[in-house]
Amino acid sequence: MKRLLMFFFSVSLLAMTTLVACGDSSSADSDSSSESNDAKGKFVDSRDGQTYKTVTIGTQTWMAENLNFKVDSSFCYQDEEKNCDKYGRLYTLAAAIDRPESECGSGHTCSMPLGNIQGVCPEGWHLPSVKEWNVLIAALGGDEIAGPKLRSTEWKCGGGEYRIAEDGTNASGFSALPAGYKSYFRYESGISFFWTSSIGGIDDYNYFASIRLTCFLPDDVSEEFSQKSEGFSVRCLQDDENQSSNVDSTGSESVEGIVGSMTDSRDGQTYKTVTIGSQTWMAENLNYEADSSLSNNNESVDSAKHERLYTWAAAVGMSEEDCGRERTCYVLPSGNVQGVCPSGWHLPSKAEWETLFASVGGSLTEAKSLISIVGWNDESDANFWSATEFGNYSAYHMGQTNDGVRLYYGSKKFEFPVRCIQD
Repeated sequence: MKRLLMFFFSVSLLAMTTLVACGDSSSADSDSSSESNDAKGKFVDSRDGQTYKTVTIGTQTWMAENLNFKVDSSFCYQDEEKNCDKYGRLYTLAAAIDRPESECGSGHTCSMPLGNIQGVCPEGWHLPSVKEWNVLIAALGGDEIAGPKLRSTEWKCGGGEYRIAEDGTNASGFSALPAGYKSYFRYESGISFFWTSSIGGIDDYNYFASIRLTCFLPDDVSEEFSQKSEGFSVRCLQDDENQSSNVDSTGSESVEGIVGSMTDSRDGQTYKTVTIGSQTWMAENLNYEADSSLSNNNESVDSAKHERLYTWAAAVGMSEEDCGRERTCYVLPSGNVQGVCPSGWHLPSKAEWETLFASVGGSLTEAKSLISIVGWNDESDANFWSATEFGNYSAYHMGQTNDGVRLYYGSKKFEFPVRCIQD
């Protein structure tokens, strides 16, 4: 599974590097005002006098420009100073968290303190965690629609028959530009990566978590595993004194679910339930017998526990003729899709899976807080259907390993377990 994740990531990067950088735009505001931060949304970095625009989105205040503070292990795109003026600097992970390469660079396990990581950011600001990026993305409607709102209007995504994503609208004021990145001594354009302060899910010896923003369907803003040696942009987030003490070194809050139970009136089976954040989930996989479902004979499942596997059509409660493989399902209701779930419960949508991920720290960091303490090993993985379709061949599903979780899209003929969420 690890190899598959990295292969998918590598192929995605190869495809994305064919995109081109956009036109010129103005860089950091050159106003020499001595104000530290004012109602107009400006901030002066006292270290070098540079002025940055800022923007408040939801409960957070972000720099509306990439950081351009020069430190060791930071670079200008294509080694041209004018690109730093426009796009900000690119930093290795060690530079971003303000630690030496010999301590936190590639091949070194990096001990991260609790709370906000100021890193290379100015006083009163910090390098955002994955959880904090997810708060931003959620405030803009989720990863499927946040991309255009984050991208500057100068970020063009192509058009015509081969259009792959919406041009930037900058509806949020975040003003992201395709700053490119540095990898293996070469620069790549038409894309932006931003470092986070969260340890990567593959291993913190070589990888850290980052946020990718590009014109790439279906999710043009997403979390990635990235090598510490790569040169990425930094966006600083203003400190929130009320929240900083709640954030651990992986960027996640301590989440303790509220446990309950429910009985399926259709067959009398009782399931444990758990409330995480604002959601209540079944804490066991569904075991209701339906057409196009089969018993799971996985020997790793406790023999006292039973579950069934479902095709996507079975999961959404439709026939294979209406919603099976190679068929777009035009008959799904709007809103919650009860599907094979009991009354009062429904098959979670892609957005509802994302809400769960955000509640426990983001999809690269929360795997260990979701998986059982028994029955797992380094090769274990699990997949669960969502109610969200992706074309006529496939639908989204949540895939989970020890390393983290992702939302993928896979063939509707696959047979996966179902976890129901309360209406």
